[in-house]
Amino acid sequence: MMAVQARPESTVQAGDVEPTGASRVAAESTHQQPLLDIRDVTKTFVRRRIDDWWKGGTETRALDHVSLSLERAKVLGIVGESGSGKSTLANIVLGLETQDSGNVRFDGREISSLRGADLKAFRRQVQVVFQDPNASLDPRFTVGRSIEEPLVIHRIGDAAERRKRVEAVLEETGLSPAAAYLSRFPHELSGGQRQRVAIARAIILEPALLIADEPVSMLDVSVRAGILKLLGRLVQTHRMAMVFITHDLSIIRYVCDDLAILYRGKLVEKGPAAAVMDDPRDAYTRALIAAVPVPEVTSRGAQRPQTMNDDAKQLLRWIDDDRQTLLDFYAGFVRAKSPNPPGDTRAAIRHVASFLDGLKLPYTIHEPLDGAPNIVASFEGAGRGPHLILNGHADVFPIGREDLWERDPFSGLIEDGRIHGRGSSDMKGGSTAAVFAYAYLHRLKERIPGKLTLMIVSDEETGGTWGSKWLIDNLGEQVLGDCVLSGEPGGVGTVRYGEKGIFQFTVSVKTRGAHGPYPHLSKNAIRIASSIMDELETLQAMVPELPPAVARSLDRPRTRELIEKTMGAGTADVMRQLTVNIGTIRGGSKVNMVAADCTMEVDIRIPIGIDSDAVLSRVQEILAKHPEAKLENLHKGSPNHCDPEHRMARIVDASARAVGLEPLVPIPSLGGSDCRLWRERGIPAYIFGTTPHNIAAPNEWTSIEDFLQVVRVHALSSYTFLAGEA
Repeated sequence: MMAVQARPESTVQAGDVEPTGASRVAAESTHQQPLLDIRDVTKTFVRRRIDDWWKGGTETRALDHVSLSLERAKVLGIVGESGSGKSTLANIVLGLETQDSGNVRFDGREISSLRGADLKAFRRQVQVVFQDPNASLDPRFTVGRSIEEPLVIHRIGDAAERRKRVEAVLEETGLSPAAAYLSRFPHELSGGQRQRVAIARAIILEPALLIADEPVSMLDVSVRAGILKLLGRLVQTHRMAMVFITHDLSIIRYVCDDLAILYRGKLVEKGPAAAVMDDPRDAYTRALIAAVPVPEVTSRGAQRPQTMNDDAKQLLRWIDDDRQTLLDFYAGFVRAKSPNPPGDTRAAIRHVASFLDGLKLPYTIHEPLDGAPNIVASFEGAGRGPHLILNGHADVFPIGREDLWERDPFSGLIEDGRIHGRGSSDMKGGSTAAVFAYAYLHRLKERIPGKLTLMIVSDEETGGTWGSKWLIDNLGEQVLGDCVLSGEPGGVGTVRYGEKGIFQFTVSVKTRGAHGPYPHLSKNAIRIASSIMDELETLQAMVPELPPAVARSLDRPRTRELIEKTMGAGTADVMRQLTVNIGTIRGGSKVNMVAADCTMEVDIRIPIGIDSDAVLSRVQEILAKHPEAKLENLHKGSPNHCDPEHRMARIVDASARAVGLEPLVPIPSLGGSDCRLWRERGIPAYIFGTTPHNIAAPNEWTSIEDFLQVVRVHALSSYTFLAGEA
């Protein structure tokens, strides 16, 4: 079990340390028993699918031996990314879920054992404010009826008394004059007003504990501060305790007394909020805090998030200042034609080399195949530390039919917030991010430990034989490193940690053949191929044994939602499935001939959790039934992955948040990349890149804002990975 980074002072009673945040009145508390006591709580959910029902389903550990406590009139912040277990813990405290093991006591009584009148009394003492007031308020109820309902349920007061209390709580929550709101419906209110109604409904029973589950995350920035101030004032006025759940560390210091950090269901750090924020002890906490945004006006006059770390701030300022330089380099990179095949990338590599020359950054050229040079640059920082590889490629897909392009395929044109041309998405934008991140970190090399290596290769689109694979085979430790960050296009909402295996081959069928009227004289090669196709389809029933971390990643509702949104409906299930595609089929010579030959090309994608050798054995068994068939041109790549909860995955996520992006979702890729070459050797490799648009199709383009965010995230992530190990 993961060790919790806890401070001794986090367990003292109120009054022993100066309280922070909204609940300073907690210092007056004389209670020795915590109001809420959570001990060693574990909760597992089981997700069953039709194809694995007989196995009992896939388990997701939502909470893993979590222990916390909360005193009266204090505020406990629970922070973690989506899927960390925050809301599950809240539901258990509310009695809406039951833990698998451990104890949750409210005022000394086990919540899960409460029944009948005791449970009703408990519910009066514990109230909740949900994230989305649109969902938590009945659209058919007026404001007055919604707030009055808890009083009716608990049989408190007569109609006149209840109306008086409703009006009072409306005034207390800032909805004044109360008479103006009583008869209004939720749809007639603003988002902030709806959340004030939800808060009023929660406090009208004068609870001892309020659960605030992401209470401001769906509100406009302009109204969040008002809601936070309201909650703080209510804690003091009503002397109630509050559990404040959020993924936004930037507000914790101003709201909470104590702070707990959850990651993937585990409690990784807890203590007084100020102490955790000022002196984080867990690597994940440090990464989150490094990404806490503070307002800063950029050189372009806009206000956007910046990180608190001075070096990180400097990195982002450089990127702001170099905006035009970045775009000029990117556009020139796209204009440097490098389709593969045929694979002549010399112009594109010269473009990179010229940039490095201008900065007097040394590099080496390795050209194992004529016309396909690879560029490698490396520097060591101040002292020992990890070795990070920034991997990119200069080759691109062929343009296909030029008449289908609306612009010159290699125009590099910047227009309407987009950059156009072959390779703009795959992956000259990501490679540009790698080049500039390397250059920026070189300026900071006296302040960061470890080693940083840049690789821009010329053979990725056709398998990497003369690119990354050749460099790894021939340079070894120089380019292996401890971790890899790639800018392959994956979308700015995800971090990719694995990919399906690619199993491609040709099936050639040959028979004697005959004249059409004499089908009894020879088997038909096309019919045999058709039978083989049907039998290959049965491979799709193979069920993967997913590693637990991968299963947890894919089982999260937000993961499925994002996959379906960005990659198409049904893709979340396809991620787990072996797929068979017959790409081409050619056979026969004439309509009145029994076909003597048929050739088909097969593409099988093998998900994580299925052994590629097992798939090959099944294919061989199928072909063995048809002696006329022969397996040819076999290319087999195994599915590969690294830990979706690895430190680098967390750092990329924290860096994305620092520049204003939503929390990232870790997912595997359906397509292949050079990252497999490192993963196969046990070296973690992660992808964060621009959103793909028309890859391998006409009119490829990339959003300029996506591109700039990728540059920022690569620079911040590289810095944090190296500096964080010091």
